[in-house]
Parts: sequence; C-alpha cells; structure tokens
Amino acid sequence: ILHGIPSWALDNGSYDEKRTRIRNTIRPLLSELANLIVSWNPNDIWLKFRRTTLLEALKHYWKYDPATLPTGVDSLLMYLSVTDNPPKDRLSEDVVGLRKKSGVSLVAVAKKVPDLLVPWLSQLSDRAKSLLSSGGMSPVNEMHLYEFLSCVATAVENPLDRSNFIADVLSSSIRILESPEIQNSITSVEGLLSFLGIAQAASNPASVTDPTFVRKVTNDFEMLFSSLNQLLSVGKRCNEAAKKRPNGGLPLQNLSATVDDSCNFPDEGPVSINELVINDPFVPLWPKILPTLLKVMDVTLRVWHPECQASLLQNNIQRYAVAISDDEAFLAIKQDGSVKGVFGEGGTAGSIVSGTDRRDLNLAPRWSGWFNESRNTCFQLLGLMCMQRVIFAPELSHLYPQFVAVVANQEHLRSMEHRHFNQYLKQFIELMMLSCPAPLYQSHLTAILGPVFEHLQFRLQYSWNPVLGTGSMGIESTRPMGSDNCMTIANQLASVGVEQWLISYYARGGLFVGDLNTVTSEAAVEKARVELTRTYADMLQSTLALKGTWALVLANKAREDLALKRNDPSKLMSGPINKLSNGKEFLNADGTKRTLAQLHIDARRLVRIDKLCHFLLLENEQIAGSLVVTVIQCLEYPDAYTCR
Repeated sequence: ILHGIPSWALDNGSYDEKRTRIRNTIRPLLSELANLIVSWNPNDIWLKFRRTTLLEALKHYWKYDPATLPTGVDSLLMYLSVTDNPPKDRLSEDVVGLRKKSGVSLVAVAKKVPDLLVPWLSQLSDRAKSLLSSGGMSPVNEMHLYEFLSCVATAVENPLDRSNFIADVLSSSIRILESPEIQNSITSVEGLLSFLGIAQAASNPASVTDPTFVRKVTNDFEMLFSSLNQLLSVGKRCNEAAKKRPNGGLPLQNLSATVDDSCNFPDEGPVSINELVINDPFVPLWPKILPTLLKVMDVTLRVWHPECQASLLQNNIQRYAVAISDDEAFLAIKQDGSVKGVFGEGGTAGSIVSGTDRRDLNLAPRWSGWFNESRNTCFQLLGLMCMQRVIFAPELSHLYPQFVAVVANQEHLRSMEHRHFNQYLKQFIELMMLSCPAPLYQSHLTAILGPVFEHLQFRLQYSWNPVLGTGSMGIESTRPMGSDNCMTIANQLASVGVEQWLISYYARGGLFVGDLNTVTSEAAVEKARVELTRTYADMLQSTLALKGTWALVLANKAREDLALKRNDPSKLMSGPINKLSNGKEFLNADGTKRTLAQLHIDARRLVRIDKLCHFLLLENEQIAGSLVVTVIQCLEYPDAYTCR
C-alpha cells in the first residue's frame, strides 16, 4: 500500500485543490502510522519479525518524511544482535530468521533513502563497529551490515570522502586476506587442503568429527570466505549506485545534450582508476585485492586437476571434498512442492555423505559447500572487476599477464566440472565480453577467449558424443562416479593417461556424487550436461545482442528508425501494450524510462555490438573457428532450448 501511494499525496509540490485536499488528509494519518510502528516494542520474537517487515515498508514513506527514520533504523540495528530469552547454547531458528530479516531490511532501507541517512553516517559507522566487535554476529549479518554502510556511503557527495569511507569499512576484510595465516593457506594446494582440514583426514580420520578441530577449521574458512564475500557485496552495491548517478556510471563529469554521431568516445578505451573512482568508490581497492583473489582462485581450481582429484578419490573421507553438495543433489530432482527443502522430509540432506549433513559437527559434508562458495565468489569478483572496468585500467596493466595466466590456464579449463564451467561463463566470461571497450578487444580478450572457446568445443563434443552414439565412448560412460566406483576411475588415470581420462570425465559431467542414489545421480549428470550447453547458448545470445541489455539497444534503435521514417515521435513515448505510459516521456522498447545517460550508454553499446561481432567471427581464427563449429554441433544435441 505504501509503495502504491502516488508521490503527489506525500511530497511538497504544488497541485490542484482536489489533490491538495487528499494530501492534507493522508499525510497526518501516515505520520501517525509511522509513529505507531516505530514506537511499538513487542517482546515476542515473531511479533518483532512482523515489526521488522513493517519498518522496511516505511522506506516508501520515509522518502518524503524522514522524521522517524533514525529511530526505525536504530531498531533494525538492535535486532541484529537479538538473542533468545532465556539464552540458549545455540540460537533458535526464529532468532536467526529475525536477524536475517533485519539485515535484509536495513539494506532495503539504505538502497531507498541513502541520502537521508548520510547525516548520521558517522554514528551509524560507530554503531556498526560496536556490533562487529561484539563477536556475536553471524557472517550473513556482518555482510548485511557492510552492505548497509556501503549503500549509505554511495550517497556522499564528495568522491574522495566516499572512497575513503568504503576503504575504512573494508579495511578489516583486506587485512584478513593479507594476513600470514591466509596467505600461507593459499600458496599451495597442500596449504589449502590443510587449512580446510582435508589433509589431516588422511593420517587421522577421526579429526573430521573432533568437535574442537571442526569448530577451528569452520571458523578459519568463515574468516576467509566472509572477507571475500564482504568485498563482493560492497562492490556490487557501489557498482549499482554508480549506474544510478546522473552520468549513468560513464567516466565523464558532464554529458552533452546530444550524442556524438561520429562514435568517437574518449572513454571507450583504458580509463584510469582516478577517473573511475568519481562514480564508484570501490575501484581503488582492486590493486590490493586482485593478487590475493587470483591466488585463491588458482589454488582452488588446482584441487580439481586430475592428479590431485585421483589422490583424493582414493581416500574414503577426503574424496567428499570434490563431491557435489546435498543442495546440488536436491536441485537435480524434480520438485513437486511436497518436499520442503534439502532438510525436509524427502530432501537430500545426508545423501552425499551417507547419514550426515553440514549441520552436524563433521567436516566431510561441509567441504563441497565451502569449495562452491569460494569458487563462485571468486568468479563473481572477477565479473565485478570487469563491470567496474578496473581490469582495463592502466594501473593494473602490469597484473594482466598474471590475470590471464590464471583465468585462461589450460589445465584449469580442462579440469573444471561442468557445474564450475557454468559459473565461469555466466559470472565472468560473459560479463567481460559485455564490459570490454571496443578498442581493447584484441589486447584484452584474445588471450582469454581463444583458449576458452577452443576448450568449449572439445568439452561439449565429448559430453554429448555418448548420448548421440558417436565417438569411442558408449552410453555407459555417462554413468555417474560415486563412492562405489570412484577408486577404479581414479586408478584409470595412470593407465589411460590424462587426455583419455578427461574424455570420460566430460561424459559424466565431471561429477562425483558420493553416496547418492542411482536415480538422482543420473539426473544430476543429465542436468549438468544440459545446463552447460544452455549456458553457452545464452552467453552467445547476450554477446551477439540477441537477448539481454544489448538486445534492448537494437530494439530501441529499430523504434527510432521507425519513428523517423514515419515522422512520428509519439512512437518513442509508448511502450509494450502491457505497460502504462503517460505519452509525455521517452521510453525504451520494454516500457522503462529513457534517460539522457542511457542515450549515451546505448551509443557506446551500438559500437560494441558491431565491433564484438566482427571480432568474434572475423578477427581471430582460433576464436571464430571454435565458435562456429560449436554452434553447428549444438544443432544436433537433443535439447530443444539449445537448438532453438
């Protein structure tokens, strides 16, 4: 209801007598409502949860009358540290839910009215530091707190002040990543396996269930993961805020009223961090973050190299480090609504490591989730760096060879499972292609896309050959690798060699399913194969402007051409038939408002669309050859979505 109230009923604008009368009636009522919600102080946990929901809804009202905003935000901050009454050894699910809801509500409020919270930024920062130093907050709530502060900080007017505040907020995360303990753990595969308690399981199997050791290893991993995740969360918020600035995130101080028809854009090329920071306060942190990020990604992907995998698979406990998680097994089964999640009746909790799941004091079922979290966070951080254009900045040119050596490492590409490769393509490769300025395609994309597209042709071919009945591998090669046959498959590496071993590896999607039942295992392999192919198809559609933001650019261009041809500007002020419009504002083809910044951004995207198509198909034989052959091969795969 609050969201739906029109702005004229709340703001201080000049309107006709009827609207003014309605406003004079509504505003006192809403003020009373806001005061009632803010002053309400229930004791019951579920009533506190309801109050949190109401406080979040007030963000639509606070935009016009922020009188109760400080008190409301203070209540949400207080709920972040709420405990059971009487206290318990472990927080109840109700309290955990309230804390999570409060954190989400804080971020939602900060995104809606960040400018109104700026005057209290110093006090909010002190309050956040107090909560963080108390030691009783979960990693999720810590992340919410960092996101909340970063949302408020993006509304600070001075770019230097914004940047300094974000650097201060994230200083502890960067300090943890630079600590000797973390650096030693990511220097080698052996160091990482020891850090996660995997190495110790070989000589002392009981260590994985030793409560003291489990808690120590869990705390160590959470320290590493939380630091990376906080950087990702804050970076995303800063990037979102940068796109909402008047210049649309373009590294230009002022946008001209008309777009340069010559397509000569000075910002389409390397742009220094000093210029990028005007919009995005996060970017100056990348020179500190990138070296450690590359180390984490490199050492994590090395665990899946055939030699390391084979070694782990031969141990009855260590093998679960490279298994899929209970959550991934759950996603592989058809959902009919009767199963209430992974841990519900009929769920998949305890199906990978038989009889135990990640809620137990046992490291074995936790490893798969930990690897997923750290790997996906690394991919997302790389994608964020591309969207923020930092990887193309001159200040990072000296790190670019090291960057390519990790992200396009042939052994890493060959060793990833299908599920890893999906995230790699979606969260990094696609974003890099869409974010790279056109003049930098040769210098920044060639060294990465060449190996990636060439490997994809190889991977997809041997993933589908057994299904199509072509090649040397029969349909039996798609049988999942589980606890019953993993030892045999691991031993085959020495006898058949890496190349042949990888061919069978792709046939089963690279998956190790642990103790999972046969039906769900086969469904997981099928899902991995189909999802990889669809992800590839989606990525190509996005980069060839057949879907996504670039497709909207072409749709807008077609509308403009039609309006010009018919000499009818009204065509540019109407959206789809299912979207309302007032006929007075220029709209995009999807019905959203068209701004001056978007006109400038779309002009640059039009250039990129043309240049990227030319680059992918005509400028590099390795990229073009692999891409075209793979597209042709995809036409025979028995998946309607991919073929279409």
